[in-house]
Amino acid sequence: MLLNQQPATNEFQAATAVAHGVNVGADMGKGRLDLVQALQSQPVGTGSDFAVSPSPNNATINAGQPATFTVTATPSGSFTQTVTWSCSGAPPNSTCAVSPSSVPLDGTNPANATVTVTTTARSLLPPAPRIQPRFARPLLPWSLVALCLVWFLAWTVLSNLSRASRQQLGFRAATALLVIALCISCGGGYGGSGSNPPPAPLSSVTLNPMSVTGGNSSTGTVALGGYAPSGGITVSLASNNTSAATVPANVTVAAGASTATFTVSTSAVTASTPVTISASYAGVTKTALLTVTPPPAPGTPAGTYTLTVTGTSGNVSHATTFQMTVN
Repeated sequence: MLLNQQPATNEFQAATAVAHGVNVGADMGKGRLDLVQALQSQPVGTGSDFAVSPSPNNATINAGQPATFTVTATPSGSFTQTVTWSCSGAPPNSTCAVSPSSVPLDGTNPANATVTVTTTARSLLPPAPRIQPRFARPLLPWSLVALCLVWFLAWTVLSNLSRASRQQLGFRAATALLVIALCISCGGGYGGSGSNPPPAPLSSVTLNPMSVTGGNSSTGTVALGGYAPSGGITVSLASNNTSAATVPANVTVAAGASTATFTVSTSAVTASTPVTISASYAGVTKTALLTVTPPPAPGTPAGTYTLTVTGTSGNVSHATTFQMTVN
């Protein structure tokens, strides 16, 4: 009788009719339906249904950006049911959501929903910069040596120009003593031949970079307040968290140099972990802070993906697709 009343009755409509049917009196037999009420439960019109359409049907984005589409449910045959949305086929490391998640149809007007695909940026971690050791060796003060020679030559020339009086001899003697003192300071001061620079205190320890992803390394630099003496000096190193970062036991600052570098090796961590790196020499300790971080979440891979958005109402479902390209 349902088909005689509405030849286009589909599975969903038949199920709705049964759901609205009621048992009649016991004298009519158990399990019979009141077809009047069942037929009244049917949507008005013949071939009642809905259609789903996309707009636009494709998009191109960069990883980390969202893609937005519109999906529309259009009723036909006076369809007045609620359509619930679902989304599938999103790229790895992304999410797909439809808002609102369901739309009621009034039998005449289309209803829209917004499909948003949220992607994840791909992290590009540059390698930690490598710092070459810097040696600042002191240079001989050649300018002072030259000045000594000029003074000496000038004094010699003046001595030969005329006969000297006692006063002139005194002046020349004082000048000669000054020249000798300057020359001694030139040849016997710091950096001269056969001398060692005085001991220099530990000035600082620095790290570059100061934050690394676990498994990568950082370069440490110890600096002195002067230059290392002959034979160099040994600076002791330590880490307060060797499970996250390790350093060599010591580093040597070469003779005549003021700095030396060392490598800080790190291990994988599950949360951001601070590590204190310390350097000690001659009773002086300097520290630097290194932050070891977990690896970033992987981004959405590049590629072209097909998303499927499905609208469901009861036992009736219709789907549409969107194509999304991720650079």
